[in-house]
Amino acid sequence: TIVDSGTTDTYLPTTIAKKFTDLFLKFTGDIPFTQENFQLTVQQLKKLPDIVFVLDGVSGGEKVEVVMGWADYVDSVGEDKYSFRIYLTETSGTVLGANFMNGYNIVFDADGQRLGFAPSECNFEEFNPNRPDGDDAYQFRGECGQTVALTECSAFCNRNESAYVSVGVQDFGDPCNLNERPESRPCSQNCSYFKVVRGDPRCPDKPWKECSANCIMSRQVVPPGEPLLKPNGMCNYLQQTSSCYAALCSANDGDYLIFIDMRINLVSANWGYLYTEAFYEAFNLLFKVRSSSIDLLSDSSSNSELIGTTKVHFELRLKAKDFSGVQALHNEAEKIIAIVEGPQFGDHLIDALQVVSQRFDGDRIVRFGWMNGRDITVISARAIPLGEDRDKYGEVSGLHAGVQGSSDWTKVDMILLGVSLGALIVMLTVLYMYRRLQLEYQLNQKDKGSLRSMWQRFLHSTNNTNSEQRQSAFREKETRELEMSSCSLLADEDS
Repeated sequence: TIVDSGTTDTYLPTTIAKKFTDLFLKFTGDIPFTQENFQLTVQQLKKLPDIVFVLDGVSGGEKVEVVMGWADYVDSVGEDKYSFRIYLTETSGTVLGANFMNGYNIVFDADGQRLGFAPSECNFEEFNPNRPDGDDAYQFRGECGQTVALTECSAFCNRNESAYVSVGVQDFGDPCNLNERPESRPCSQNCSYFKVVRGDPRCPDKPWKECSANCIMSRQVVPPGEPLLKPNGMCNYLQQTSSCYAALCSANDGDYLIFIDMRINLVSANWGYLYTEAFYEAFNLLFKVRSSSIDLLSDSSSNSELIGTTKVHFELRLKAKDFSGVQALHNEAEKIIAIVEGPQFGDHLIDALQVVSQRFDGDRIVRFGWMNGRDITVISARAIPLGEDRDKYGEVSGLHAGVQGSSDWTKVDMILLGVSLGALIVMLTVLYMYRRLQLEYQLNQKDKGSLRSMWQRFLHSTNNTNSEQRQSAFREKETRELEMSSCSLLADEDS
């Protein structure tokens, strides 16, 4: 038997195939165990049994039971069809894969050649540093007596596959009676690799393409009610166009830019265009601002430091031409900032998000309804007028109570700041060295000129000295010759 976390599914030997399938049919009544894709209703899913693996203890020790729930061995393949992720295909031995390990802490003792199993009691809130403390920290939204989603859907996009449906469970119950055992309901997410997508995962809605020069963007979607595939087997995509989001189009004097920074208790790695567009639509409902006037400037989906949370930075644009005057525009900006800073903003935003989710997700999943207002933390909110009105009205800003914007630096932010400063210092050092070398070169050039001049002067003075010496010798020679001539004349006279 091999226990392998790198293998997604579980593979059992063919020798137990008949006994396994007979027992499975006995427990389910009308659902045979098959390796083919099959259709199931929600009621049938609930009838699927747990599969219990009984493992022998080390050296005859106590046996260990590992329970695999139906959500761990059933997977959705689309169009209300499912497949079993346990395969009765091994000619020898057993491979217990990752779906066998769900819900357990497993210790791999390589030195002792043994494995340890213990049911996991993971409470995500205990590991989430952004969750508030206290008795009211986990109060669920909804009125007493209602059945609402209590937990997030356990289906995540975590497979390296281009198109698949991830199936999980979601707990529902009375928010005022948490001692009652919640009801687990199946839920699903349409996935492409590690991101949630909208529409059928085989032909999902595409993200918006880059904005054109005239502030128009487009994407490909399969319209509702239309066939998914063309006769040639290709996706039946049609082009959808829209005005570009706010930050992609030029702003005009008199417009107001509103910036909202938030932290949301959603796993950042799962953030994608589906969540971004859901927030656009929710802001549209809350503030009556067109979705095209909203843009997500940045998110923390690539930041591994933020575990279990997503940090987002939105921009909303109020266009001056849509208001009767400057004062009306300023009042609307102040109103939006007041709503964002209000104590009920988180609850209102989640209500709006759930309305949007029901429109696109239907009953497959309660994407946001399990959250409460404490899952939304506003870091800062400010409105900035553009043009001449900025001096007149100034900036409308605020900071959510209890949150210090200046301290909202993560480890990655500090590293990036340090890298930037280091790069700046290196650049200044290179410029300094370049300038110094340039000055030294110029001095060398001057020195070369000075040496050349000195050499020329030396040659000139040497030539002059030689000339003077020759002239002096010539004069001495002439003098000697004159003296000798004088002596000759005197001698002739004496004689």
